[in-house]
Amino acid sequence: MKSRKYLTLGIGVAAIIAVIIFVISYNGKSETPKVDSLSLDFTYDEANSVLKQSLQSQGITMSSPLRFLKQQDIEKWCKFFSDPEKQKLVEYCTSTEIKDPNGNFFGNIHMIGSPDAPKLVLVVLQSNPALDNMNQIKTVFGTVTKELVCDCWDDIKPDGYGAVENWIDALRDFHISGSKSHSESKSISLASKHMQIQLTTTKEGYVWEMLIAR
Repeated sequence: MKSRKYLTLGIGVAAIIAVIIFVISYNGKSETPKVDSLSLDFTYDEANSVLKQSLQSQGITMSSPLRFLKQQDIEKWCKFFSDPEKQKLVEYCTSTEIKDPNGNFFGNIHMIGSPDAPKLVLVVLQSNPALDNMNQIKTVFGTVTKELVCDCWDDIKPDGYGAVENWIDALRDFHISGSKSHSESKSISLASKHMQIQLTTTKEGYVWEMLIAR
């Protein structure tokens, strides 16, 4: 298997717990949600293909996905849940690598769920302490929102944010002005999906995450 870089393993316990809460809290408050209620309305191939094309048109490279179906591979590359019962929801996983216009690695896009359809999209991007690549982060998050959620943000302005970029800026400003190492936005409901962004301070700078689920 070709060597790939992954940011997921460095997110930290707080963010992994947040993923669990995010997925479960919007599906009937159940510890064992039904598969159909969790499945997103696109396939892995559809989502990865449209994101790759759209990001490429904006100068950002996204690799073809690595696909993980065997349990040992999922345990190694797609272990997002600390609770074994919730981890069982991950029956299938794809992962792609993101590079900036200069060819530098700066993140991954993971999709996890059943072999038929993803239940959670997790975008994980890194930034240096100066946040020099904010434009690229906004491009990736904005593209994922447009292609996998809807092209309707500017019309609806969820939570009063006129654009996805404003939502990102608000979390950045909140996080930098505070003292905690991890911050997360309120979840936003848009086009029958729920979204959240998170920001974590690391030794290398920052890790940004965007989560999309039902």
